[in-house]
Amino acid sequence: RFSFLFAGRTDVWGAVHGQAIKETVGLGHYRKHLEGKTSLGIYPLTPQGMVRWFAIDIDLQDATLALQLIGALASLGIDQGIYLEWSKGKGYHVIVFLSAWASAVTVRRIAKAALRIGALPATTEIFPKQDRLTRETPWGNYLNLPYFGGDNPEGRRMVLNPANLAPIPLQVWLEQ
Repeated sequence: RFSFLFAGRTDVWGAVHGQAIKETVGLGHYRKHLEGKTSLGIYPLTPQGMVRWFAIDIDLQDATLALQLIGALASLGIDQGIYLEWSKGKGYHVIVFLSAWASAVTVRRIAKAALRIGALPATTEIFPKQDRLTRETPWGNYLNLPYFGGDNPEGRRMVLNPANLAPIPLQVWLEQ
């Protein structure tokens, strides 16, 4: 379930220290991530310019900004498949899972509109960071996935309940 949700490029993955590892991404990578052995970053943008999910990275420890963004997405008609993640203590990721592959151009337009509506800075990071791959960015950019090491008792790098910001255990989240 976890690998299905975070589908992306299968020929390269991102290491936590910033390196692109050029090898086939398989279930074993996701398993090692959840076991806490090797952190996994997934490149959401495929060579065809498609994504199955996108994320917005709010690098401020202000949950109200993340909740404003979720409200802005809802005002654009996106009210399902949205999850809030605490991102390594730096702030929050708002992750949106799509029911089908979609054009990166389209989802980035939606994300930018949500940033405007939610009154967040236009410089807020959106993953994917590109509309399409180029010679300068042949893989795009990756996002480190949540739940490294499974359930972290401190709630870091876990999906949160937006109502009370309590961490949602991995198995509970996957069943949702």
